[in-house]
Order: sequence, then structure tokens, then C-alpha cells
Amino acid sequence: MGCSHTRFLAVFALVLAAASAAGALDLSGQAYLRYVDRGDVTCGPSSEFLVRRASVTAEANLADNISVELEVETRPNGAHLKDGLVTWLPWEQVELTLGLFKKPFCMATTTSNWRLLSVERPLAHGLASDLGFSGRSVGAMALFAPSMPLDPELSVGVFNGPGSDRERLYTALLEVAPFSDLSIGAGFASLRVGEPDPMQPSGYIVSDRLQAMSSHFRFRKWITGNNRLTVEGEFMRGDNWREADVIYGQEPPSFRTCWFSGLFERRLRDVPGIRSLEAGLSWSSMVPETDRDEESTVFAPMLGVLVTSNARLRLTLINRTFSDGTQGYSDYMAEVGVRF
Repeated sequence: MGCSHTRFLAVFALVLAAASAAGALDLSGQAYLRYVDRGDVTCGPSSEFLVRRASVTAEANLADNISVELEVETRPNGAHLKDGLVTWLPWEQVELTLGLFKKPFCMATTTSNWRLLSVERPLAHGLASDLGFSGRSVGAMALFAPSMPLDPELSVGVFNGPGSDRERLYTALLEVAPFSDLSIGAGFASLRVGEPDPMQPSGYIVSDRLQAMSSHFRFRKWITGNNRLTVEGEFMRGDNWREADVIYGQEPPSFRTCWFSGLFERRLRDVPGIRSLEAGLSWSSMVPETDRDEESTVFAPMLGVLVTSNARLRLTLINRTFSDGTQGYSDYMAEVGVRF
């Protein structure tokens, strides 16, 4: 855990301790335990049990319109600060957030773990996070949700960008609901990267603006009183700036990625010990450099059982293929997820 995160943790611990003393602290958490049988043994043991993640979240209301949140995730190598933020609602349709949290850009990242329709996030998440367009960072965000047709929600934010020189990163995410069962949206992210350069008069050099754009949809409908269908997907395109010396003017290649997930859920109201059964299918594709057109794909069918609304078991096969001649492989996973 870095020094800045350690300071964050200390400050929020004091704030939450004060809120706890006032009797206004809410605790929640989640844990994901996994058994995996790997098709690619070069990644480690062919099979093993894993604690994928376990986290505890503390929330407190400091006033009627001010709240704080701290989430700490524990892993075998220690504790990590995930979120540390303050939220203020100055008006009913405006929300301001300051701290460490997810950037509003793409659905592959902003969707919570519990709401994922698959065991793994799509390929878009890893690439966009590595490039700094998505993921968590320290910054500020404003959410506007005016009462008007289509129920629009607009999030705009400014954050610390990737690297140690902290060039600013700007993001925006707009979502509308043309129908009660359907929402669509689009995101935009822009950043620069810089580094010290003694050859420059200022001693510092910075790249031109690097950008990424995304568009997504989510459809969720109860087909009958016991059957629900959820389908969602996203397309993303942007500058793969890590593949070029963009600080010194080299043009970066573009990346392209898209994904789709579907989940069918069947409620079992008269079966003791089981809340519902689910069957899902996910597909994602990633082309890191469109001028080379080398594509990676993931195809993942999944079966699941929800014991309660807060406990579930999912079984999945994750098949990975590569167009560059690399041998594909499949992983078999069983994952138990619980939240409280």
C-alpha cells in the first residue's frame, strides 16, 4: 500500500471512528472463494483453491446530505485500500464525490462484482485499466440526474492520471433509459502522460491528449413472474499509448474491444434452500493494436445457484483463443460468492 493510500486510510479511519461513536456506522462486505483447474499450466499450479477477493465496507452519514465510505480489500499479501470517498448532495439532482473511487467511463469496470453476469470481467476491463482510462484513482466527480424524459444521468470527473507525474485525466459517462427495461450509454476518457526531460527548458515533457470512447447497453426484463432475462454489452475504442513513445510525438495505435453477456434466471419459490437457478453466456474480444489485427477472445458459459439473495455458487468454463497462432486453452472454475 503506497504512502498516499496509507494517509487516505488513516484519515478515513478517524472519520469513520467518529461516526461509529455517534452510532451512525454501517458495515457490509463480500467474499469470493474459488477453485480453478487451469488449461495453461505455465500460469501456475494446474489446480488450486483461491481467495479471489474479500472486502469490508464502512459507510457513515455525517449529515443528512453528506456521507463517507471506506472499503478495504484483504488478500493473502495484505490489505489494500479500494475506496475512500466523501459524497455530498447539495441539491436533489446533483451529487458530488471526492476521494478514491472508480472513474466513470466503461461498464466493464463500473459494474459491481455482484452484478456481473459472469465469473470474470471482460477483456475490455483489463486493457482499459492498464491504460489508465478506467479503474480507480483519486479525483472528483459530479453526477447530474435531472427529472426529465429518458431519465438521463451524466457523470463527469477529473482524476490523477497514470504514472508518477499525475497528469490530469478527464472522464464523462452519459446513460439514458429509452424504455423501463433498457438503458444505453456512452463514455469518454482523455489523459496525457509526462516524464522529466532535462533536455527541455522546463525540465519536463508531456504527450498530446490520448483518448478512449465506449458505448454500452443493458436490457433486463422479467419475462414471467419467475423468469428474468438480462443482456448487456459494450464496445470500446481508444489510443493504446503504451505501445508507442507518445511523450516524444509518436502516434499510438488504436485498440478495439467489445463484449456481450446474457443471463437467464429462474426463481424457485417452492424449493427449500434454493432461491433461483441461473444460466449465463459471455463473450469478449480484444484487438490491442488494430493495425496488426491480432485478436484475443474469451467464450464463457456459466451455470449458477443462488442459495439466498446474498449467497451463490457459479460453475463456468472460460475458453481463450488467440489469432496470432498462440495455443488456446480453457479454465474450469467453481466460485462461491457471499455478501453481508
